[in-house]
Amino acid sequence: MEIQQLVAGAGLSIARSTSAAAWRPGEVAFTSAISNAIRRFGPAIASAALTNMAVAFANQKLTHGGAIFGGLVRIMAQPGPEFDPDRLMIVLQTRTADEWGSCAMGLNSGNRRVGALRDALVETYDKVLADVEK
Repeated sequence: MEIQQLVAGAGLSIARSTSAAAWRPGEVAFTSAISNAIRRFGPAIASAALTNMAVAFANQKLTHGGAIFGGLVRIMAQPGPEFDPDRLMIVLQTRTADEWGSCAMGLNSGNRRVGALRDALVETYDKVLADVEK
């Protein structure tokens, strides 16, 4: 029930099918990743990651949503002293959900996909930070 509330609260919905071909924009199927994030990092972090995805990828299919979500959760769980959530939103919007997902293509474990997304997000975040500071 908590997962449903967090997903709906973010403006997303839970996919009715496990087949990515049947998913609609704004549907998530990575409920086990959400459950794990709630257990490890708390509902506030999980909610923030879902909300960021809903805003950044409005009207997009979240085919690689689990990896993107995991990367966001890892960043938000240990944000660092210079972290700016508004800048993270700018970073997310520099690519589509599919383009971000391509960072994890060919990787065969969930942790490796999540790590690849986290690394790509942090790299882009640092570039955006450097551009702003110029």
